[in-house]
Amino acid sequence: MLVLLKADAFVLISGERVPGRVISSDANSITIRQIDASGKPQRTIQRSEITQHNRFGHRSVSSVYANASRQWWAGEGMYGDDRAGDGTVHGYLYFPQSAIAYTPFAYLPSGLAEVVWRLVGIAAYAWGVWGLTRRLFLRDAGFAFLIASGLAIPAAMGSASNGQTNVLMGGAIALSAVAIMDRRWWWATGWMVLLVICKPTALAVVGLVGVAFWRTLSWRLLVAGLGVGALALAHPSPSYAIGQCREFVEKTLSAAAPADLYQDIRGLLAAWGITAVENQLSVLRAAAGVATLGLSIWACRRMNAFGAAMTVLTLGAIYITLFNPRTEGLSYAIIGPVLAAWATRELWDRRWLSAVPLVVLCMLLQFSRQVTLGDHNTWVRPLGALVFLAWVAWEVVRGSKWPVKAIEGPEVLRRRSREGA
Repeated sequence: MLVLLKADAFVLISGERVPGRVISSDANSITIRQIDASGKPQRTIQRSEITQHNRFGHRSVSSVYANASRQWWAGEGMYGDDRAGDGTVHGYLYFPQSAIAYTPFAYLPSGLAEVVWRLVGIAAYAWGVWGLTRRLFLRDAGFAFLIASGLAIPAAMGSASNGQTNVLMGGAIALSAVAIMDRRWWWATGWMVLLVICKPTALAVVGLVGVAFWRTLSWRLLVAGLGVGALALAHPSPSYAIGQCREFVEKTLSAAAPADLYQDIRGLLAAWGITAVENQLSVLRAAAGVATLGLSIWACRRMNAFGAAMTVLTLGAIYITLFNPRTEGLSYAIIGPVLAAWATRELWDRRWLSAVPLVVLCMLLQFSRQVTLGDHNTWVRPLGALVFLAWVAWEVVRGSKWPVKAIEGPEVLRRRSREGA
């Protein structure tokens, strides 16, 4: 398979990325000058070889969603066996429902679609940060939003630029926490649905929330899950839709153990010189899932409503980044808004011993290469997430409370003010 992307980008030949630049083209062929020292200085590619063309650069992933959406409605296979030379599976790795949800963007003019899609992700991310600061800082929400935004932006820069769903997920996690704080259970359910449509790994967050808030959310999530599941059959050919669901399961299973090192717990262990086989990693992820669930339930018992909502969603966000075997560096945008909210709270209360490390972590989610002097690494972000996880666990152990003014709300504050007067 060969994918040609942008004049100043690269080609993908048999799964191997080769940096290159288009220097000429005609109706039948395209000539590129390869800038990889190990490759040929120049190569002519027949247009018939090109299976995909994206004019917006090799880092834009929007075309993956758009192609899958168009393939869905055309009755074509979305889950091709896109394997790199080492056997790592690439390509479309999302639910069929994700392709359906992307339909409004897939049929826009390509340039407009790229812009609108990114604006939607950025808006959701900003809305999530605003929602948290609005609920937690009330009259001071404006100033707190400025601080939290400055802390949340670094994590989102790469994903927003590439058009990845990570920024949508970060916003949806924050807005789910806000909806739970406000006891708007159907809104929380809706944001959970959006999470799963963005990435299948978000099912872990949905399960966590469903158990932690089982009285109010478990049955709603079940109803929503049945409805979204039925959406996969929203196709003129039910047999095609069922076949695509089967191919999704097969491709997901084959993609679950990539040969490449990603920026998850495996990448961190490898940086420490620890080689773990897939069976050992599966046990570790399962144990971490059980521990995360137990910690979430304990948080609901020890912390107030605001702290419980923030903690459960934060733990879920950390879990699907730190223990997802395909976590990329830019995936850490998922924890950006909640991390920024925790850091802003610590700054607000002048707890410098915790505030400074959390602020540094907010920066490291974008600038991890600076730690290793420009070299690619697989340990900086997962180590930061592990530290953040340990800190959140300590907050649960000590029964941390969020500010009284946020818990009581403006009505109670006004009443107390009148009583005091």
